[in-house]
Amino acid sequence: MGEKGRYGMFDDPEYRVRLTRVENGSALRTSEVEGTTSALPAVGKPFLMFGEPLDPTVGNVRMVETSPVKSIENVNRRALQFTTRNSTYRLDILEGQ
Repeated sequence: MGEKGRYGMFDDPEYRVRLTRVENGSALRTSEVEGTTSALPAVGKPFLMFGEPLDPTVGNVRMVETSPVKSIENVNRRALQFTTRNSTYRLDILEGQ
């Protein structure tokens, strides 16, 4: 699917996920993004995922990177909620470990 990027997400995604904005304050242009990530959120690190572009004429991938994660709460076995500097997100794990 293209060259392996700086974060290694293109060739070896570990998880298929859905990221949903729970509380505003985010620069996320839509309230929900589906895509892939190689790592779940970790406190102190930004969360990074890739999805389909909003406008395919501009590029072939959409990259979403949050500010560093401040806290993480398990919702259930396949979902968690995490807070960054300005936003709260829910991450549903659709496929993967």
